[in-house]
Amino acid sequence: MHGIFLFEDPIPLYRCEKAQLYIGFSARVNLKEKDEAVVEFTPQAYVRESVFDYVNLRRERGASANAITRNLMTYRNRVIVAPTGNYGSIAEVNMRKAGTQRISETDTRNLVEFWKQIYDIDISPEEIPLLKIKMVNSENIFTYPPSMCFFAGGDSLVIPAGVQGFIENKKSSIKARMDEVASKAIQDLEIGTTSMGSDAAIIDQRNDIQTHYCKK
Repeated sequence: MHGIFLFEDPIPLYRCEKAQLYIGFSARVNLKEKDEAVVEFTPQAYVRESVFDYVNLRRERGASANAITRNLMTYRNRVIVAPTGNYGSIAEVNMRKAGTQRISETDTRNLVEFWKQIYDIDISPEEIPLLKIKMVNSENIFTYPPSMCFFAGGDSLVIPAGVQGFIENKKSSIKARMDEVASKAIQDLEIGTTSMGSDAAIIDQRNDIQTHYCKK
């Protein structure tokens, strides 16, 4: 959902609304030569709160639909969308359910069917409100279910010092866990006609960003 491989289920963060901590790593492959491939592993830790969870929290606290819409259009209009991880801004809040929203005039699928068929992600037909998102550096506007739009830590979320300390402690273990996964993964890895095989080597390229390269 956020472009990373997770080590564990998302971790709820205390005193941080409905935000969760996602810890894992991203992987990027580069085929350099006929018999050489480079796989870059990078540890990642994201704090995310879905718009869906935020809206439900506000409703539980008695906020009206108009108040929620106003807040999403002003103070909380910057979001990250799944599964690409791209940034966008909320251009419109539509009080319709995901199960009733068609993709377009020419595509009769609703949002629930679209996300299941295209991304294999289950969306509840009862999800509301739907969000029209204008992507950064683009004039295109797309309709998203609220569970696939996220506020990011540092953008809209206030993270208490104690919670930040917990996050940093969890982040400190990512590199070792990533190294273990990478060491096992590259031994039998095949990319096209290139096999990493037993000769694959792990090179710690830069300690400050904790990125590893695996090449044959």
